[in-house]
Amino acid sequence: MTRALHSEEGSAVAEFVMVSALLTVLTLTVIQLG
Repeated sequence: MTRALHSEEGSAVAEFVMVSALLTVLTLTVIQLG
């Protein structure tokens, strides 16, 4: 994760969305494999 010196709200939200998307993809993959 890249930590910007100027932590803006938009950057935090974008990072949170990307992490959530990754977790969702991983979860769906595990469910399909299972």
